[in-house]
Parts: sequence; C-alpha cells; structure tokens
Amino acid sequence: MATDAIEFSSDGGKVRISWNFDGDYLVAIESKAYGFRGHADGHVVLDEFKKFAVDVVALAKSRKGQANFSSAFAGFFDVTVRSTDNVGHLGVFGSLIGKSGTNLDEDQMLQFSLHFEPSQIEDAARALSRLAS
Repeated sequence: MATDAIEFSSDGGKVRISWNFDGDYLVAIESKAYGFRGHADGHVVLDEFKKFAVDVVALAKSRKGQANFSSAFAGFFDVTVRSTDNVGHLGVFGSLIGKSGTNLDEDQMLQFSLHFEPSQIEDAARALSRLAS
C-alpha cells in the first residue's frame, strides 16, 4: 500500500505526517526537535482527514485559519497546522501519546510546537489536494 506524506521543518526540527487509506486513514506522525523525538500512529476518520486536507489547501491560499485532525481513538495524537499571526507566519502544533500497553500508568506524552517557513504549506497543499477534491 502506497504511503503519502507531508513534512514541516525548521532549523530546530521537523514534523512528518504520513498516511495511507484502508477505509479510514491510517496516519503516522513523527516529531523531532532539539534531541526530543516522538512517534504515534493510528486511524483518523475519513471525513476528518479529508477536512484537514481541504483546510490545508485553504490555509495555503489565505495564510489564515487552521487545519487539524486527531486520532479516531481519543488521546493518541492530535495535530494542528495554523497561522500564528496576521502577516502569514505558520506553525504546526500537537501532541503524541506513547501507550505502554500495560495496566500501569506509564503512558508518555510529547507536545510539539514548530514554526516553519510559510512556503512549505504549498508543498503540503499539493500533496493533499487530491484528498481535498
């Protein structure tokens, strides 16, 4: 199964979002910044991921607003790409939860915040445009 991806990066790190379709979208998020790294994956409901795609395409045009999605099972991950001011700067924000798989309370959370060069939203919009239509 083919995997598509978008990536946002800055001097300090990067956030990569990859996906493939299996009835809903199976999405993986990787975040790396200043020595910290995290990974989470899981399903995102079809309509929610398509809305994310539509919103990224709109964000690329206007540089205003936001696009977001979260895991179908609450609490595994959430991602928001949004404008950060009135002059077109953009960032990607979110959290990744690593589940321990045991009854113990050993889950780990990584929250990330990354401001990126606004032109990167154009590449993301191109990669998501097929889903947005």
